[in-house]
Amino acid sequence: MVTHFALDLFKDPFFIGWDRHFKDLEKLMNTSTNYPPYNLKQVGEDSYVIEIALAGFNREDIVVKQEKNVLTITGESKSDNAIGYIHKGIGGRNFTRTFSLAEYVEVDNATMLNGLLIVWLTKRVPEEAKPKIFEITDGDELSEISGLEQDELLEQAEKQGLLKPKKKK
Repeated sequence: MVTHFALDLFKDPFFIGWDRHFKDLEKLMNTSTNYPPYNLKQVGEDSYVIEIALAGFNREDIVVKQEKNVLTITGESKSDNAIGYIHKGIGGRNFTRTFSLAEYVEVDNATMLNGLLIVWLTKRVPEEAKPKIFEITDGDELSEISGLEQDELLEQAEKQGLLKPKKKK
């Protein structure tokens, strides 16, 4: 009976280049916490908003950093602990919250409003990465091309094996 399945992903040819993704996933899983609470909203086709409840924090206490496809939001409360609280129910503990971003997603800005940190994200796909659609033509369009261009296209097609070579007379 098999009780353990071992797969060495770093030697398997089907997983080339995935080691970074596995390390990122492991890192995110190990730092998982429910504090601080957040909302994630889609506000447009390629626009998103992350709202994080940060009562008790000032703007100066928070760092929003994007490094490649990882957004990291860190809060370090610098509240005055010398004040003699009878009860302190408003959170203010230090935190690090990470979000894995899709390719081409960038942070536009971050705003602190009424105890909420609002981070605006936009997906900007460059033109060269967008899919291209090509028109399929039949051979009739070749008659519209000048003789020299037509000869070059036919010669190129013959070299690629798309046309049978012309028999020389």
